[in-house]
Amino acid sequence: MRKWNKLLALMLAMAMVLGMATTAFAAEDDAATADGGETPVEETNEDAAVDETTPAEGEETAPVEETPAEETPVEAGYTDVTEANWFYEAVTYVTENGLVDGETETTFAPSADMTRADMIVALYRMAGSPEVTGENPFTDVAADADYYAAVIWGTSNGVINGTSETTFSPDDSLQRQAFATMLYRYAELMAADETTDETAPAEGETADETVPAEELTPAEEVPAEETGAEDVLAQYADADSIQAYAREAMAWAVTAGLFQGDPDNNLNPRVNATRAEVATLIMRFAEMTAAEEAPEDAIGGADEATDVTVTDGEETTETETPAEGEETTETETPAEGEETTETPDETASAEA
Repeated sequence: MRKWNKLLALMLAMAMVLGMATTAFAAEDDAATADGGETPVEETNEDAAVDETTPAEGEETAPVEETPAEETPVEAGYTDVTEANWFYEAVTYVTENGLVDGETETTFAPSADMTRADMIVALYRMAGSPEVTGENPFTDVAADADYYAAVIWGTSNGVINGTSETTFSPDDSLQRQAFATMLYRYAELMAADETTDETAPAEGETADETVPAEELTPAEEVPAEETGAEDVLAQYADADSIQAYAREAMAWAVTAGLFQGDPDNNLNPRVNATRAEVATLIMRFAEMTAAEEAPEDAIGGADEATDVTVTDGEETTETETPAEGEETTETETPAEGEETTETPDETASAEA
């Protein structure tokens, strides 16, 4: 019997020791947690978890409104061109139509000289940026230049020539007489393309006669005296300073109202054209072309004749003053049914 009592006492003692050990281990775990140890992760039942954004069965989800990205304006405008500038409308025109790029993203540089590269790019874009396949003879026109296609198009179609057989000089400034020549050749190229389209035989038909290209004489090679250009230019004091290659084009520009003499009666053919002046003349050329293509009944009356000249970056408008003793001629609006008396029409022009 004593034997069984001793055995029972021993088992009770072991049970007490085990209980004390368990309590000690639990205390150590709590201390470790308090000192920055890891907190036991509580297991959750994922199936029982409820997403607050998930609608109950049968309910519709509210549409998620997307915040629209901030739109970038097509043209942010230039810091050096304001509505107060005489060239504002022209710069806006060439910019919106993608004809002339700014010098930087924020400046147009209206007073800077127009370069040969920028001018041929403008005409190339006016022509619709056609695909080019000609060879590049110029060592100073890289294949990756942004004006490469324009230069190849311009030289292939006779709109512009290189400064030598192997150089184009894209960064050279453009004189007024050179600008007039390029614009004149461009106008003739476009007119020739329209004529070709109108006279081209229909599919399956054969043209009656083809004139060999070598028999065609470029307009710039026709002596100015044979076209009446000399009579047009003779009225200007510096007519003799216009180079031979540009005389026909300068006379055309004067007749078209693009060029007109300054207060000293000079055309200034060898003065460099500024970017603002070129933008203005390109816009007026486009307006002139549009007017020629419009139906007669859609063309309004001519604007009042003015001579726009640029002096120290400002535009001045001159009006004709009658000589002493002369009377001014007033234009009266005829009553309904009466005929108007025709008077000479002077074309508005830009003196760049």
